[in-house]
Amino acid sequence: LSWKTLTALWTANTGTKYQVNHRGQNTWDNNYTTVLTWYLMYGTSDTQTMAKDMTFDGFTLREAVVQKNIEPDGSTVVDIYYTRNEYTITFVTGSGTVVDPITGRYEAPITAPENPTRTWYQFAWWSPEFPTTMPLSWKTLTALWTANTGTKYYVEHYQENIAWTWYELVEVEELSWTTDTLVKI
Repeated sequence: LSWKTLTALWTANTGTKYQVNHRGQNTWDNNYTTVLTWYLMYGTSDTQTMAKDMTFDGFTLREAVVQKNIEPDGSTVVDIYYTRNEYTITFVTGSGTVVDPITGRYEAPITAPENPTRTWYQFAWWSPEFPTTMPLSWKTLTALWTANTGTKYYVEHYQENIAWTWYELVEVEELSWTTDTLVKI
């Protein structure tokens, strides 16, 4: 009997799974716990992953994707991070009081500002309607107004004197009507 040396040859598994998580920045802090999507991929053990970034409305890729070594036990996880975009809502009030713009992260809850005021008018609503979360684009909202009814005005009646040298105020009527409409006399 003679001794022989046997050499084992190993082939890396080509179907090793790894997970790819696409994580979005939270609306409330700078952490990335919001999972936009995830999926399983397969590759060859002890080679680099081939994870790719994706496009998500309202998000921007934070940094280039960092590939990892595919562990033979299938435990590899690649996290890809996306920063939430910030948008601004501006307000047009016409002759009303100024309303400061609101800036916030996409989908973050937002609170409507105090209603603007305008002499002789009542604030009706914003057009388009004020959103409850920050929208996916810059937005301008316009204040719509309702004219006050019962706006006071006065009619003065003058009479010329007998010598036609001056006019004398003889009566003042206090009346009311709707703002910015013609008065019928």
